[in-house]
Amino acid sequence: MATTDRSGLAGKILAVRRASGAGFVELVRIAGLDRATAFRHSDLSGVDLRGQDLRGFDFTGADLRKAKLDRSSLVGAITTDALIARKFRSTNRRRTAVDELAWLSDAGLLKMIRNLPFDAAAELLERIDKLDRSNVALLAELVGLAPDEDDALKAIRTYFRLHWAGPSTFPIVKKMIAGKAGPSFLDEAVDFLGYVPAGPAQVEALLKVAGDFGTANFVYKRFARLCSEPHLKLLGRHVRSPSDYEHLHELAGVFSEGKRRRLVALRALPSAAMVKSALAHHTTEGLAEMPDVQVILAGKVESAEEALAMLEGGGMERPLIKMLDAAVAALKPREAFRLMKTFTGDETPIRVGGDIWATLILTVYLKRSDIDWRWSMFDEYIQWGFRPELLRSPSIRKQTGFRDVVELAAMFASVVDLDLEEVLSPFVENRRDERLLESGLNALRIAGALGSRAVIEAFRAELRIGSRSRNGLPRRT
Repeated sequence: MATTDRSGLAGKILAVRRASGAGFVELVRIAGLDRATAFRHSDLSGVDLRGQDLRGFDFTGADLRKAKLDRSSLVGAITTDALIARKFRSTNRRRTAVDELAWLSDAGLLKMIRNLPFDAAAELLERIDKLDRSNVALLAELVGLAPDEDDALKAIRTYFRLHWAGPSTFPIVKKMIAGKAGPSFLDEAVDFLGYVPAGPAQVEALLKVAGDFGTANFVYKRFARLCSEPHLKLLGRHVRSPSDYEHLHELAGVFSEGKRRRLVALRALPSAAMVKSALAHHTTEGLAEMPDVQVILAGKVESAEEALAMLEGGGMERPLIKMLDAAVAALKPREAFRLMKTFTGDETPIRVGGDIWATLILTVYLKRSDIDWRWSMFDEYIQWGFRPELLRSPSIRKQTGFRDVVELAAMFASVVDLDLEEVLSPFVENRRDERLLESGLNALRIAGALGSRAVIEAFRAELRIGSRSRNGLPRRT
């Protein structure tokens, strides 16, 4: 049952009381009211609407007879069935309810539909359609509001326009899949829409919003020609039974055969428990002992303790470094950090050093982008266990984007003798890279003498300033 946030409501009431000089529109903003729904069928007697920009406000059925108006007050507002004093009706006399929608932006129309129940939203889209203002985004929103598949399909058949067919109908298809529509309905709807994915990335996005195995399987099989192993892994997230695994194994035949085919299917499973279950139910001679299977299991761990137990068990002939790499990549940031801390002590299942350590600690560093995380990782580990010249390494460059490389190199340049421009200039490939390097150099000039923390803060500030300048916004002082 819904509850009211009394402290939040009291705060808004107090804020409105304090805003004694604010106009109607500003008071609505302060109160957190929705202009598209809050004033329908309301009594606005005594409310001063003079000189206000009321575009996007819906006063359907509202009583405005005693509101304070001027000749332009209601321009852009929806006043369907509203009670308005006679002397102000002339400005709206020739404008129908449909005409009023012409004043709203596409974003305003989308917001209106989003805040309505399905039947009212369908009625609104019909009015919008008469203005030739309907679009894929509006129909997608209506489909998302549909209470059942029949209503969703009816909406599509009523408002879909033939020239939308193809990749542009992606938002509609995504709404249907996110709404857990059944495969038979999806098949019919996708056929009607003429949807064809723009590429593998759209199929990936659809698999990510699918809520169950049946829906995800429909997406995968429907667009199988665009799918690769990462898509199979997204389908595998929904596996719940051995029979589902067998289906993954069948699909994996496109990518490999024999034991390698089993490995592809095992990688697609969502957890170590599911991998072990699949190995128990579908034994292939020698499969469980394969080093690749051990790496797959390590890549499914969910805690530092689970990773350590896996690394400490069994003989040392296993590919421990590959297993560690897989575990660090799979774990959430703090769990990965806890695991790496284990290897800095005297008692550790694996001795890790050199470039292997540097690569692993960089993986943990990159798991989060906030300043506190990045700086603490640099201050405690990276500056001591990562040689700056590794920034030139192809493997490190492949692991990181150029922005991250510049940020990390700038922090290094604040604590060691490093010529940032000399080190990174050979890797500049485009104008964006030039701007990133320039931001790093500026950050060093501004804060290099103040330490690595000041440098990363200055670098982020330079990026924000550059972004505002490119968007035509004034620099903040």
